[in-house]
Amino acid sequence: MENSIQSPAQPDNSLWGLPSGHVHVWIWQVGSTPLSPGELATLDTRERNRAARFRPQLHRARWVRCHTGMRQILAGYLNCSPAEVAFRRGPNGKPRLHAPNPPTFNLSHSEDWCALAVAHSMEIGIDIQTPHQVNPALWRRVLTPIEHAQMLQIAPYEQDAAFFRCWTRKEAVGKADSQGVYIHLKRTETGLLPHASTPSAPSIIMAANASGIPQPWHLTDLTLPAGLFGALATAEPVIPDLRNPEQAGLTFP
Repeated sequence: MENSIQSPAQPDNSLWGLPSGHVHVWIWQVGSTPLSPGELATLDTRERNRAARFRPQLHRARWVRCHTGMRQILAGYLNCSPAEVAFRRGPNGKPRLHAPNPPTFNLSHSEDWCALAVAHSMEIGIDIQTPHQVNPALWRRVLTPIEHAQMLQIAPYEQDAAFFRCWTRKEAVGKADSQGVYIHLKRTETGLLPHASTPSAPSIIMAANASGIPQPWHLTDLTLPAGLFGALATAEPVIPDLRNPEQAGLTFP
């Protein structure tokens, strides 16, 4: 399921062009210094209210900068200003762009890292996680019985990586199908080990939809900077392309 993604060597207009069958994966870091008043200017009322609920200043700063960064990127696809990017709510509250024939998108963040997946005319979900030590007590809450048995066969020094591969895959599927990760933890098997995958032969898993009917999702493990774990779930086989905001002339605090 591993799929290495590379940045283009030189900035060009293709950063905003989105060919059929491709998903743009934007990766960036945000700072944790106190917010300036101007950083909230591009957010809408819903986003400002959400930001105000974050009590730790660190978490508020990262959340706001993740969302203002997302607005800057999406504005490039819509050819508008970041403040003009408008959202609506889809099934189960999944955000969608309110614009004519808009791309689909999905956002994830972990500590100071942010990831935004953008595609055309398909459901997508992305999840990233910064690596850290995992308490084995979490295994029974996240893994299916088969996955738990597999984990016990993995060398201890590889178990944390196996956990994050499984978690990001399930999180990506839950975001793609708008049901959230928790419905998939004990019923959707995504596996623990890396598997070779190419756009012509993607990894496909079956996950029950809201009606309990199995639905196929195409899963891709993303090779990301700083040792991040990441997974992309799509309704169709895709080629993921890494996009660096700096190449598009975007800078984030």
